Amino acid sequence: IIKRRWLRYGISAIAASVVMSFVVPILTWLFFYIPLDYASQFWSILPKAIVIGTFISSATLIKDHIQRQKVQLQTSEHQAQQALNEEENKAAQQLQRFIEQLPVEKRGQLICLEMSDHYLKVHTEHGHHLLLMRFKDALTMLSLVDGLQTHRSWWIAKNAVQSVKKQGRKIVLVMNNQVEVPVSKTYMDIVKTQHF
Repeated sequence: IIKRRWLRYGISAIAASVVMSFVVPILTWLFFYIPLDYASQFWSILPKAIVIGTFISSATLIKDHIQRQKVQLQTSEHQAQQALNEEENKAAQQLQRFIEQLPVEKRGQLICLEMSDHYLKVHTEHGHHLLLMRFKDALTMLSLVDGLQTHRSWWIAKNAVQSVKKQGRKIVLVMNNQVEVPVSKTYMDIVKTQHF
């Protein structure tokens, strides 16, 4: 497409240069009373006209190319923002559906999940509640929410981490409800990459 565009501009520049080389001698004869010697004047003007025409055509082509790139960039940014908004909306809906399974008095900011026998202990800013749900199902239900599994039986919401505490070689995440969440060896490297 770019080669075709350059070719089209090049042909247009040459055609315009030929026309200009025909017209300029007539104009100089009409307005400046310079004797008309068509053959010599035409071949004298043509190279200059081609240079000028090529320069103008190149400048126009480059300007159009920059403009197209700008439009494409804006379109890409808009599409990326739309995708991000859709992802955030889906995450919010997932979280809302999950929280709605809790008693009204326990609903609030989700802090962490703890597997407890056949139950799931859900920690929120208003305390905790036991749900009859598999840990694996809860992780699936919260797949788009900004959280992280830290242990085979623990999941945390990233925005609820208050601090990171080291206990020898082990790491413990202190949540904003003061619950201390263990980090197992399996998830240690992932947790270390986070900025808590």
